[in-house]
Amino acid sequence: MQYFLKTALGPNLNLNRIFVFDPVLFNNDSTSKEMESRYANCFSPQLQDRIVFRHRNVRDKVRAGTFEHFVYALGKEILF
Repeated sequence: MQYFLKTALGPNLNLNRIFVFDPVLFNNDSTSKEMESRYANCFSPQLQDRIVFRHRNVRDKVRAGTFEHFVYALGKEILF
């Protein structure tokens, strides 16, 4: 996965943000922090400040970290 990410993102000079959507990241516990660190290590130090791990812009009825949250975020173009 690291090779894929580095190959795909390396030549992209217009890359402003990278959104990582993993339900584990919304648990707000030690497992969440560990997973965030593992994802962050997949990216070069130059990209570290562009990574967004938690998307908070959701409707009240949508629970954070769920598939519904992901679909809602895509529909509202929160991820783009």
